[in-house]
This record gives sequence, C-alpha cells and structure tokens, in this order.
Amino acid sequence: MRGYKVSTIEITDERFLSKGGGKYQRTLAISDDKNDLIKGTVLELTNEELLTADKYEPGNYKRTDVVLDSGKRAWIYVATEI
Repeated sequence: MRGYKVSTIEITDERFLSKGGGKYQRTLAISDDKNDLIKGTVLELTNEELLTADKYEPGNYKRTDVVLDSGKRAWIYVATEI
C-alpha cells in the first residue's frame, strides 16, 4: 500500500488499556511521500467479524477503505491523531 508509513502513537483510551493493550501502539499514517510503502496481508472478514474488530480498536483509531496496489479495495485502521 503506497502513501502510508508506520508510526507509533500513545493510546489514551482507558477501555482499550484495561483489556491489556499496550500504551504505545504501531499504526498506519498517511505519508507526505507517495513512495512510502507498507507491505501486509489482506484478510477476508465477515461483516460480523469486522464489527467485532471495530469494537476492539481504541477510540482514536478509525476504519477507512483504501485501494491497494493490486487494485483491490480493503479496510484499514488508522490513528486519528499522530
């Protein structure tokens, strides 16, 4: 996926932290450099599984859809504040 980079953010969502999630998490962030590239694996989820993932993510993450280099569309979670 081009145009994104990996960044570290501090999680302040107490609900997330109470479940044992670490205070500092790696996340995807939009990059100013369109040559930045993140490689990964696409998973196929049901709607129910996707909604469960939404509930797991901390409050300062949002789900957004992107077009991958392959041309396929996928959901990713990105931090709303970096």
